[in-house]
Amino acid sequence: MIRSGYYTHKAEHLGGNGKGIAVREDWLKDEELPPNVRMITTITLPIDASVSLHNHEGEAEIYRILSGTGMYDNNGVETEVGPGFVTICYDGERHGLINTGTEPLVFDAVIVSQ
Repeated sequence: MIRSGYYTHKAEHLGGNGKGIAVREDWLKDEELPPNVRMITTITLPIDASVSLHNHEGEAEIYRILSGTGMYDNNGVETEVGPGFVTICYDGERHGLINTGTEPLVFDAVIVSQ
């Protein structure tokens, strides 16, 4: 399969209770995803917006920070992240991300089942 473009839409309450309205650019529609992949997307978080702390059960989520800066919470340990950082939240773990910078925070997010 080859196609051009993304499926772009606005997303509120990322992670369940996140602040602000983000923009998601889904790489594939749900029916196009491989069986062990739940999501592949690029997310743009406006200034002060967040992905709230949330757990992953039976799956893992990977973030690749493309631009901007933020504070990543990895099971209660906060780390400042920016371009070039890759984070992973494994099965049974908890994570969240807030844009703490002065520009939008853009990152790729992939969720795979384990």
